[in-house]
Amino acid sequence: MGRTETILGLILVALLSLGSACGDDTSSGGGDGDGDASGDGDGVMDDDEFCEDEPWICAEADPEFPYLNYDRNLDCPQIVPPDDGPGAARGPCCHRGLPNSQVFEDFDQREEAGELEADELVVSTSRINYSATINHPLTVGAAPLPDIAVTGKDAMEQQLLFQFASPRTGGEMISGTGWSEIGNAHYNCEDGTFSRYSDTSAPVTEGTDFYKADDASRNAVTRVPSETNMDIEDPDDRVTTNWADIPRGPSNTPNHDAAFAEYVWDNDLITQGFSIISFSSEDENIDCHGVRDGDIWEPLEGDLYESYIPMAENNNKTNGIVGLMESTLCTLFAFGLLSDPVDFETLDCEETARCEPGSGGCRWQKLPDSLCPVTDDEQAMWDCHIGDPAHAPEFDGDELRCNNDVPTEAYTIRGGPDDTGPLGQCCDPMGESAELPPCNAWRTLSDVVASSAVIRDDLADNMFRSCL
Repeated sequence: MGRTETILGLILVALLSLGSACGDDTSSGGGDGDGDASGDGDGVMDDDEFCEDEPWICAEADPEFPYLNYDRNLDCPQIVPPDDGPGAARGPCCHRGLPNSQVFEDFDQREEAGELEADELVVSTSRINYSATINHPLTVGAAPLPDIAVTGKDAMEQQLLFQFASPRTGGEMISGTGWSEIGNAHYNCEDGTFSRYSDTSAPVTEGTDFYKADDASRNAVTRVPSETNMDIEDPDDRVTTNWADIPRGPSNTPNHDAAFAEYVWDNDLITQGFSIISFSSEDENIDCHGVRDGDIWEPLEGDLYESYIPMAENNNKTNGIVGLMESTLCTLFAFGLLSDPVDFETLDCEETARCEPGSGGCRWQKLPDSLCPVTDDEQAMWDCHIGDPAHAPEFDGDELRCNNDVPTEAYTIRGGPDDTGPLGQCCDPMGESAELPPCNAWRTLSDVVASSAVIRDDLADNMFRSCL
């Protein structure tokens, strides 16, 4: 893979990752749960056909670590270490380290023994193994970019982790207040764990002036409150995060230059308005959201999240792919992957006149379809939302929830399954309306495969070293 493809892959890894088939308990097969379908406890499959169907059971067990519940899965990407011990990729979704099901079991046992602290929460952690943007087929979703992104994620080049703390008692989740942390992390090659970035980890590079370029804390994760309501019938809707409690401005995702053994900063992807649309909280999905089927990732149907790509913040030529593509991420979203040097000079997502994609002579592949708040006052009242009145919900998977009015009071974004009100003002994709503001962002909708992961207490102060 060439260096240009590598950098593109890193950007798409970050973009496409900006949340079961595990069975009904912690055992992947029948019998005694040690991965041996015969139930004789020797860890060796007796049924060759079943072995082919369930490779995570067929792999040789690690008797030294019986608490891990799952055996090694030889279908998992064998790109980075460790390949044995507790950090090896295991189970149908290739998780590393202690699975969430075991975390829950340990929590329940500590409760029975009276060892929990007052109001202690159970914490589940999931790493996004795979994600794919499904609503930009002509630009970031066009071949070969998705395949490059998947390869980069398999190599641990960029990691997005979800962590949820929830109230639990008597072996069951209960209603109450918890917290969520969603953000990137540093992969620890030696043991298969992850470390969050510290508030001094982001490089401050001379000559750059993109969003938060001089803020060394821009990679750190913000913890936000969440609410669990077990009275809600649909398990996908039981946990909600009130993102209105935190600033609604853009956030930075670091990308590394993988051409070096020691990863160095290459650019920041700027996203805004991240929201989990659906991420099942059913017990059978606690370890795996989706599976690895041979060499293919298979998402769990319905698991989706969205984020937005603000135009101005991603069109700064001191940030990102300009050094290799002579272009910006904003231009990639607008016009697709460019190859003609003339296009590098003449096409600009903010300067090139907008036109209807597909019309004669129009170079735009995708007009912006969303509106994101820009000023502090706007960010205090509303968040990014789909604003194109011609938006097709059957394609993007959501209904249009905007009106023509300028917000005068704070809107609560996705306040729960009963929140059906407007998310903000509509916008004009063409930028020609006298009544509506021009759309200034693209919505990305992604499906995911996620697996249990372990986050260490120590923080990472710099970019991680390549495991390859």
